[in-house]
Amino acid sequence: MVMIFAKATDKVMVGLRVKLETAYKASGGKKVNIISHSMGGLLVRCFMSMNHDIFAKYVNKWICIACPFQGAPGCINDSLLTGLQFVYGFESFFFVSRWVMHQLLVECPSIYEMLPNPHFKWKEAPIVQVWRKNPEKDGMVELVLYEATDCVSLFEEALKNNELKYNGKTIALPFNMSIFKWATETRQILDNAELPDTVSFYNIYGTSYDTPYDVCYGSESSPVGDLSEVCHTMPVYTYVGGDGTVPIESAAADGFAAKERVGIEADHRGLLCDENVLELLKKWLGLNEMKSTRRRLSKSKVMDFVPEGSSFENGKGNPPPPATALTSRGRRRPRPSESIRKHCLPQMKHIFKIIAMLVAISATWIGLLETSTLPRSYTWLLPIYLVVALGCYGLFMVGFGLMFFPMCPQEAVALQKDIVEAKEFLSKKGVDVGSE
Repeated sequence: MVMIFAKATDKVMVGLRVKLETAYKASGGKKVNIISHSMGGLLVRCFMSMNHDIFAKYVNKWICIACPFQGAPGCINDSLLTGLQFVYGFESFFFVSRWVMHQLLVECPSIYEMLPNPHFKWKEAPIVQVWRKNPEKDGMVELVLYEATDCVSLFEEALKNNELKYNGKTIALPFNMSIFKWATETRQILDNAELPDTVSFYNIYGTSYDTPYDVCYGSESSPVGDLSEVCHTMPVYTYVGGDGTVPIESAAADGFAAKERVGIEADHRGLLCDENVLELLKKWLGLNEMKSTRRRLSKSKVMDFVPEGSSFENGKGNPPPPATALTSRGRRRPRPSESIRKHCLPQMKHIFKIIAMLVAISATWIGLLETSTLPRSYTWLLPIYLVVALGCYGLFMVGFGLMFFPMCPQEAVALQKDIVEAKEFLSKKGVDVGSE
């Protein structure tokens, strides 16, 4: 998911206003069309709530793609507790680890803002489950359930001992209640947003991808003792339909009188390069009218469609049942074994590839020993030569990557300035961001 600093700071709101005014004047007084993706949609919604008249003056159409209007329950709940893994298998050794991402996300305001909206009327409220030993019942194992409104107590308890070691120092990183309260205020602003009558709104969201919804830690045979152990426990998800990050129920519940809502069979980031999305953008922006030939959408990939004039009640109601079997059945609760199988499938494929490679190399080596094609003294040393060759190849690839690693000095300076300004703003709001 796109990680942006989505809190409605004065600078962000003023900056967006200036951009709208500039585009409006540059076009000779023509209103602006906005296309947003993921949390960019929340940023636009926040601006619209706080600057309703300005939004009505400068904006003609707002097209929203994959926006977590009511949060992303499974991904965000788990991100706060165990982190986020972008890459699995062998490639994960060359990427930021899940634990490092966890330390970053605990202090990320946008994560707190994407927690499931406790005021939204979910068809089934998202939950976090923990198999744990109850010390008051002689260590009896029981399944404890936490709903979205109760998860704060779980976060506080699980993260109370969380800390980061950096440059010889130990920094405490518990659940940040100040940022959580700040995000709660932002949620109130988002819930109060109203679409101007003069602005046309369109919503595109992903479908047909298993999207984490409920999260479970531990098992009946291997329960969690102290809740702080949850941070080092791999989760088991319950999935619903969505784009792999944001459930359909959240992305479709914008609360506005949308001109159209369309579900596309694509994942969260894949929506940005999907041909069907491009065709919808051309249609809604009126670009097809300039061409004599029009490409038709592939009906096999457009999963559901809500016609003009339909709406949800200010984000507090449920979206109408879409036209697909996956979402019309509601939440699908797989057995634990099924969830584990889906989670481990990519890793198992890599393991099988590695095993097959080792078997092939071993068979070749044994064949050389048996046939005496090479002197046995040389053949016995072949595994050592192979290890050395792989090591040299790895060093070469690392060096090659460093030589062509993209450097962005201007972006680095801008990022440092944004960090300093964000710290100053947080300090004014009473949020303790540390001295460094």
